[in-house]
Amino acid sequence: MKICHVIYIPRFSGAEILVRELARDHAAKGHQIAVISLMPLEESFRSQQQLLEQANVDMAFPTRMLGKYGRFQFLTQQLRRWKPDIILGHAVIPSLYAQIAAKLAGLTQTSVINVLHDASQDDYASWYFQALEKWIAPDADAVVAVSQLGAENYVKRIRPVSVPYVIPNGINLERIVQASSQREQVRNQVFSVSDQDVVYLQVGRFNQIKQQHLTLQAYAQAAQTAEFTSKLFLAGIVEDPNYEQSLRQRVAELNLENQVVFLGARSDVPELLAGADVYLMPSKQEAHSVAFAEALASGITIVASDIPSFQYGRSFQGVDLIQPEQTEVFARRLTESAYTAVQVRWHRDLSAYAIEQTANAYLNVFQALSPCQ
Repeated sequence: MKICHVIYIPRFSGAEILVRELARDHAAKGHQIAVISLMPLEESFRSQQQLLEQANVDMAFPTRMLGKYGRFQFLTQQLRRWKPDIILGHAVIPSLYAQIAAKLAGLTQTSVINVLHDASQDDYASWYFQALEKWIAPDADAVVAVSQLGAENYVKRIRPVSVPYVIPNGINLERIVQASSQREQVRNQVFSVSDQDVVYLQVGRFNQIKQQHLTLQAYAQAAQTAEFTSKLFLAGIVEDPNYEQSLRQRVAELNLENQVVFLGARSDVPELLAGADVYLMPSKQEAHSVAFAEALASGITIVASDIPSFQYGRSFQGVDLIQPEQTEVFARRLTESAYTAVQVRWHRDLSAYAIEQTANAYLNVFQALSPCQ
């Protein structure tokens, strides 16, 4: 089967990491895989591009920024060249382009799947996107949501008669297990901390929705009273430069330059999790977060937002869900979690979220749409 993924930007973010894992799994099963983007490659994705090349995945990324017409032209040309059996448009904008470009390319026998990734869990809250999906874009042959709420919102916003597939994001458990042996190396070479230091880690793109500013407020308060030394590491791509700059300014105002480190985009998140002691995720909203599932699988102590998409974490030990806007509570949890985190790695069974299961679920959808393949 020829399977094509359409993404917006090749960057180190949740949707693109899912695409990477699906592509590698399906390629290993003998399928032909392509990944096409609407925007040029970001440097943060360079290592992932190499992994895809090793898996013999075909890739086509624009070499410069394109306008709307240019994107349609580029995508249509690539689809005509590749002639896939299945096209997956990951998130609203790539899905719209994929649905229209498939028609422009004359791919009448190709099935197009709209994959809903939006962090707000309501991909079509915008009236503009609702109008485009309802009245401009051809109907997708199937809709996949990474959460039940995302599926319900699609039915409510777009097509009440549609019943989207719900396929939670999967993670590479083998990679996380392998990374666990590198704790000492990561603490020495990446974090530069001693055995006694407590390492707090937050991974996520720099955007208001990830609420790194709440982490800084709580950490500053906790650091004043804690009876141990610690460092806070913030990793992720810079999606909102102004927000990221405001965080740096806040660190300077709090005199925490020696305790807060901005790591930038990272491709070694499993290793970072192995070296850290407490994982922080005060997100305002999430869909089915790959980062949260990876943190659970790593066994690290977790302090995260008490939001719907994190509720399944309550069934695991070492997970504390809070209202991060309550700074005093957040700060207290940081201190309390540290005392056990340096001694305990929690054993959590995340086999239900293995990427192999996720990849097989997508293949089942493909087979239902193209039974002859």
